[in-house]
Amino acid sequence: MPPKGEPTVTELLERAFVEASKLPPAEQEVLAHRLLEELAAENAFDRMITGSVDKLARLAKEALDEHRAGLTEEFDPDQLRMHFNFTHKQVHGRDQGSRPGSLI
Repeated sequence: MPPKGEPTVTELLERAFVEASKLPPAEQEVLAHRLLEELAAENAFDRMITGSVDKLARLAKEALDEHRAGLTEEFDPDQLRMHFNFTHKQVHGRDQGSRPGSLI
């Protein structure tokens, strides 16, 4: 076991590195860039979430308070769909129709 605080590599990650080392250099570079980008994105997401926890908690409390006070209404996806179709007609002057799997 490595000394406390020292980085460790799991067996699975070690195996992945061994397999990656068998790739041609150009493919190793691509894989390395993808892995580093993914790690950077994870770090950015973690920082964003950490910085917004208090704000999210406040917004959740406000939403619950509004719900308990009877200031909310049940969500109706059909009403939302009709609203977006109507808005689209107003903006574009024509009915685009709804596409399968779309919200509008």
